[in-house]
Amino acid sequence: GIRASSWRVDPTRAPRPDDTVLRVLVTAQTFSGGQRADRRLLVPDLHLDDDQLVLTLFVAPREGYQAGSSNPETPARIALPEPVGLRRLIDGALVDFSA
Repeated sequence: GIRASSWRVDPTRAPRPDDTVLRVLVTAQTFSGGQRADRRLLVPDLHLDDDQLVLTLFVAPREGYQAGSSNPETPARIALPEPVGLRRLIDGALVDFSA
């Protein structure tokens, strides 16, 4: 099934406060035979407030049996409704908001 996938800011494209596109590297959390997640990235879940930007990314699983090898990072560009500003960037796949 579809699960939230981890991401990190692309170290070659650190965001500036005026950026409206966030460049990230996504790692799918389901087995995909060591394949990148190109064309399998789904619509992200994005929450912004004055202090933080919480981004949750999802990757559709590949069909059929997939070997359990590690998945390479997939570069992605996330369009933002407003500039990044000075917000803290948070990976929504790693945060438990239920508490």
